[in-house]
Amino acid sequence: MSPDGPAWLPLRMSRIPTQLRALGWIGFRARLEDGRWKKHPYQIGRPDRLASNADAAHWRGEGDVREVQVMAPELFDGFGGVLTGGIVFIDLDDVRDPGSGVIVPWAEQLVETFDSWAEVSVSGTGLHIFCCGRLPGAGIVGCLDGDPTRRVEV
Repeated sequence: MSPDGPAWLPLRMSRIPTQLRALGWIGFRARLEDGRWKKHPYQIGRPDRLASNADAAHWRGEGDVREVQVMAPELFDGFGGVLTGGIVFIDLDDVRDPGSGVIVPWAEQLVETFDSWAEVSVSGTGLHIFCCGRLPGAGIVGCLDGDPTRRVEV
């Protein structure tokens, strides 16, 4: 990874809630495309092949993630859980200063309100919140209080 790339945080499985650790997992490699970091999913058991979030045969368990982290950490830039039933993912973009780690107040309030697992996004400028629940339909993209600077994707 280029020294100019984002500061990847090592995944510490023991800090992730049990329900999230029980998910299927894929590896990812990040590439800078059009000025933004993009994650491309790969199969942990076959790191030369792309992974599909829709194909359970491409997923591996927590133990496989831990093994790769110890035996071959250079294979992937990170890992991601495949979000299946009962997990809601909230994406907050451009809410964090990657240099100082300071989070804008409205986003910090959301993290505190949901009181669940949250992580820094690949870019270092966003946050992801994971919580239990179900949406009544398709995902939602909107702005809190109609403010375009408070964009939220669920």
